Amino acid sequence: MKACDRVIIEILWKSLEKKDFRIVYIKVIMDVYEGAPTSVRTQSGATDNFLITIGLHQGLTLSSYLFTLVLDVLTKHIQ
Repeated sequence: MKACDRVIIEILWKSLEKKDFRIVYIKVIMDVYEGAPTSVRTQSGATDNFLITIGLHQGLTLSSYLFTLVLDVLTKHIQ
């Protein structure tokens, strides 16, 4: 399990707001993360679609940037 699998989505939205992202960009990112059906491919085939309610999408280039951004906001007081 990776650390980005545990990012709480509400914290992501608040982090984007703290970094002064434009609302239009936040809404676009929300569209990517909220309500996106996912399935898992295995040797015996793919699972039925299900929703991911916590964590960032694996394999999405944007996810590593968002994870770094959340960490930056959460550790700002330490820096």
